[in-house]
Amino acid sequence: MKKNKLLLTMALAILFSCKKETKVESSDKERAGKTYSGTAATLSYTPVYYTSRDTIRFTRPDDTYWLSNFRSDFGNDMDRDGNPSITDDEKTRMRTYGNTFRTTMLPNLLSGAGGQTSSAKLGASASKTLTYDVRFGDSFTGFEWVKGGKLFGLAGGRAYAGGECTNAGDGWSARVMWHRYSSAYGGKAYLSPYVYYAGSPCAPGSTVAYGNEFDAQYFGNDGTGLKVNTWYRIKIEVSVNTSNSTANGILKVSVQDKTASGWTSPVTFINKTNLLYATVNVGRTVDFLYTGIFRGGNDSTYYSIGSTNIYIDNVAWSN
Repeated sequence: MKKNKLLLTMALAILFSCKKETKVESSDKERAGKTYSGTAATLSYTPVYYTSRDTIRFTRPDDTYWLSNFRSDFGNDMDRDGNPSITDDEKTRMRTYGNTFRTTMLPNLLSGAGGQTSSAKLGASASKTLTYDVRFGDSFTGFEWVKGGKLFGLAGGRAYAGGECTNAGDGWSARVMWHRYSSAYGGKAYLSPYVYYAGSPCAPGSTVAYGNEFDAQYFGNDGTGLKVNTWYRIKIEVSVNTSNSTANGILKVSVQDKTASGWTSPVTFINKTNLLYATVNVGRTVDFLYTGIFRGGNDSTYYSIGSTNIYIDNVAWSN
């Protein structure tokens, strides 16, 4: 009898242990049938560092944009230090919808808390061209422009952002922002570059600096401002400076609007050829892709009243 009780106790312990392990492994749909390592059941995978990438079209059924999807499309989900760039909370706001990549931005929240701050390491080169299509809102939910936010862009080295000083000269970033100020430019929504680079360091004694927009704006092909539920094709061309002391880095950004008759001709709204992106060798490279989409800014003037969506499609990059 005692032997039978002992066997029964051992069997129940094993069964309970198996059920508990199964619950952990299946807590996220993307984890089913995968291999994990680490205490947080992190998906083990072999990262790919795409130097160039054919067009990503997000042709999947409408569903959460799973981490495995992001890694398949962009090669990896690394931040500048090689750590995962996407939190579990951010994943809930990333979705494949209508064969596009959709990010939902929450009200009264900025940066990754309200959107997502994903990124990927790239194969390094001295120059790259990034293209993607972006749509602000849709016919169902509209879009709150508010004061603005960040879109995709390229970076290198330390990939500076978020108010960081670039004085060390070991990194840079070049993204695109959308803006709409109630009093400036007649209240029209527009695109602008947003660049951190060694040639624009923090002032002496300061520990904060923000990206340079070079007073460059794109108000849409007709000049009346960006429109809700309209596709815009953005092209960012970057070539880093050829030596640590030569200010000959290139930044060129052009945009096309999609109209009923097709895409408009590209309009270049910034074409700089005198940038000092970095002053040390490790920063003179293009090896990082910012894919984050979020509101901000750093204060409540960037808050929205409700949740709104931004859609991305046709992402590609090349040397």
